[in-house]
Amino acid sequence: MLGAIIGDVAGSYFEHFPTKSLDAILFREDSGATDDTVLSLAVADWILNGGQLQHYFHEYVARYPGAGYGGTFINWARCREMEPYDSWGNGSAMRVSPVAYVKDSLEEVLQLAEQTAAVTHNHADGIAGAQATAAAIFMARTGSSKAEIRDFIKSRFDYDLDRKIEEIRPRYSFDVSCAGSVPESIISFLESDSFESAIRIAISLGGDADTMACIAGAIAEPFYGGVPLKLWQTTKSYLDERQLATVNEFSTRFSTLPDPVNVELESSNRNGSTMKIELHLGDITQLSVDAIVNAANESLLGGGGVDGAIHAAAGPQLLEASRALAPCPAGEARLTAGFQLQARYVIHTVGPIYRDGNRDEAAILQRAYESSLRIACDNGLQTIAFPCISTGVYRFPQHQAASIAVDTVKNWLDSNPLPTQITFCCFAPDDLAIYQDLLGRNDEGESKANMLF
Repeated sequence: MLGAIIGDVAGSYFEHFPTKSLDAILFREDSGATDDTVLSLAVADWILNGGQLQHYFHEYVARYPGAGYGGTFINWARCREMEPYDSWGNGSAMRVSPVAYVKDSLEEVLQLAEQTAAVTHNHADGIAGAQATAAAIFMARTGSSKAEIRDFIKSRFDYDLDRKIEEIRPRYSFDVSCAGSVPESIISFLESDSFESAIRIAISLGGDADTMACIAGAIAEPFYGGVPLKLWQTTKSYLDERQLATVNEFSTRFSTLPDPVNVELESSNRNGSTMKIELHLGDITQLSVDAIVNAANESLLGGGGVDGAIHAAAGPQLLEASRALAPCPAGEARLTAGFQLQARYVIHTVGPIYRDGNRDEAAILQRAYESSLRIACDNGLQTIAFPCISTGVYRFPQHQAASIAVDTVKNWLDSNPLPTQITFCCFAPDDLAIYQDLLGRNDEGESKANMLF
């Protein structure tokens, strides 16, 4: 879904100012998230929470009234209609990308794609556009080659995918029909050699640029193993907090990204060994390591966020054990058994509440990581996992907190024999992206790990 949103925002300017260039500036002051993004998120929200999809479209249009919807659709939504209106437009294809991530078979994806289309776009062409797009995304994320994707779409939907972009571009113009834009969007992906080139090719056709780049980007994302971090970070600036929350929840629940993502860094510690750092997107309570670190409060009596999740998973014995060790001032750490957790131990540490950055918050956060690492080393623990400490209700800026975590861990591993493996466990894709950017760079600034976000 990230690829669809990036394509939408990148193409939004060119819907009104078309280009035939492959080198256009993608993100501009006038760029923005259009109906492609809004309705993709509505579908994702529906998948996450259930109910009637029509109601989600009604509510999202009311929440984002100026997103550039088609005239018939916006009237349908504002009147809170429930019956479809036989549309053959590409709106069914632009919003379908979440569907490809929630089913395990191609036929199930095709059925769900039809369901999302038919609430408004029940014309055969409207349904075909949604199904073709969803099928291409699903096949891309499950390992199909471009030739296999092309052959299936051609045979199932009778789309002409043998044309070349250089043949299409000179005569192509704005077309909002599925039949006149979905095949060209798929061809844009088929002729690409990277995620960015897919959306650039789609935009360069000079047509319905945001929707076509949305479709091409949605297919390119899983095929190329994710989207470039810089493109996603730029795109995020055009989304509001509620939209980002839906992106994070959907990506966390239905992520098909490598998990964990391994990034191995060479260490010159006293043993001459190689230190290993892993990035993991998911639930820290499910990790089988020697110890997980709990982002606790000073009372050690449990709370919200990761603290509450760890206490819930470990059972009531953890509360009794941690109560006996309280209080725990900010920057310090305590050790208890893991009880019902898969981890043998829990290291409870307290990070700082971030106020203005001028009250030793950074130093306290560094000590919290160091105290946890010292406990692990003193107790012979080889594998531990950290959550993102202080970035929740304590409001520590995410990037700064991650930078402190990475620097502290690397410095520790350079001069101490234990632990030998450290996992940074991120619950939200945004946090994972920050850690990957910090860890996945070589001396030339190039990525050493697959870019996920």
